[in-house]
Amino acid sequence: MQPREAGAGLPVTTAGNPGVSLETVVAWLRTHLGDTLGVAPDSLDGDAPLAVYGMTSLVSAMLLADLEDAFDIAVDPADVPPDVSLTGVAEIAVAAQG
Repeated sequence: MQPREAGAGLPVTTAGNPGVSLETVVAWLRTHLGDTLGVAPDSLDGDAPLAVYGMTSLVSAMLLADLEDAFDIAVDPADVPPDVSLTGVAEIAVAAQG
């Protein structure tokens, strides 16, 4: 998977920009995941477990790699619980900014 345009004026990358907000990461994840799954980003419930959308551990790891490429935020897949939501991934990523 390659990082996709985030749309809505969001930058594709914010490398070197500390303090990426939760809202920015949620919006990027919603758009990226929607593109990956072929669904409208607004149809994704930010609080639903990603497994509801058919996310496997492999797709989840790829999503985390794309997140790192987009925001220069490394999230260890071991730190992401299996029942995590889109908002949960964003919270973990924001906390990982250091």
